[in-house]
Amino acid sequence: MRNNTSYPNQMKTRLFSEVEKALKAGVREVVLCLPGVGFRRRKIVAMHLVGDQVLFFDPLYNPACDYGLELGKSGAAVEADDVLPARTLAGAGMHAIDRAWLAELFYDGKAYAMIPSKYKLVA
Repeated sequence: MRNNTSYPNQMKTRLFSEVEKALKAGVREVVLCLPGVGFRRRKIVAMHLVGDQVLFFDPLYNPACDYGLELGKSGAAVEADDVLPARTLAGAGMHAIDRAWLAELFYDGKAYAMIPSKYKLVA
């Protein structure tokens, strides 16, 4: 990871293994910057890693990242959009997406993450 001069309170990484390590260590609010339409990137806020799923807030559906917001019945499918593939509602205002799909974006160099710098990850 390297310090980010544009966002001094966050560290930028292009390694999905560091994202996994951060989420397993209890870091919350890891911003994942995914390729979007045109020149705009799509940002989602990863909160938990559960099995082979990443639980995240989608600011398009839940801009306040509010755990109290119900987007629908838990386990319900959400159709794919221009960036994200089909995913499920995880309840508490979050979505669940396949970890392998996210890892593929990182491995292809199409995505990066911003991890809060107050969490110093030990190697």
